[in-house]
Amino acid sequence: MDTSKAVCAFPGCEKPALSFTSYCAEHLPDPHRHMERVMDYLSGREDHSDICLAGITISGMNLEKHRFRDCIFDEAVFLDCSLEKSMIQGCFFSNARFENCRFSGCEIRYSIFCGSDFRDCDFQGSDILHSNFNGIHGLRLNFSDSDLYYSSFVSSRLEEVRFIDCNLKKVNYLNTTRDTVNFKYSNYEEAVFAAIQNEE
Repeated sequence: MDTSKAVCAFPGCEKPALSFTSYCAEHLPDPHRHMERVMDYLSGREDHSDICLAGITISGMNLEKHRFRDCIFDEAVFLDCSLEKSMIQGCFFSNARFENCRFSGCEIRYSIFCGSDFRDCDFQGSDILHSNFNGIHGLRLNFSDSDLYYSSFVSSRLEEVRFIDCNLKKVNYLNTTRDTVNFKYSNYEEAVFAAIQNEE
């Protein structure tokens, strides 16, 4: 399915149309009905390619072991969702919001989360490679036991975040603000840093 290049049918709107409709999230004529279709689709299969669900809210959904390729979730909201052991490749989550979500054991590659807000999320034991977390606000996150090779957190605000026993080779932390960030047992000397603040 490839709807990522379609434009919203509402006159004058240039936002991308969502999958399963001709409209963007702002101009959906029946948001409830569209959300039912989205939930049916996501719960009915585990492979998802080229879908656009920018700006929607997904709450309490089990997406464990799902595979997402080249999908658009910009400005989407994920609440109390589990994506444990999922694969996310080449996907866009710019300016999204994640609260109490579980990503442990995930494989995340070449994906963009810039400007997003993460609260109480667990990425433990994941491979997060070549991915962009620039400008995020992260509060109470756990990346422990993960491989973050060549990922980037430039200009991010990180509070109560654990990077314990991680591979941080070529991870970019330039211009980050860090409060109670734990790098214990990680190879932080192979990462790139700006001024260090309040690290354990």
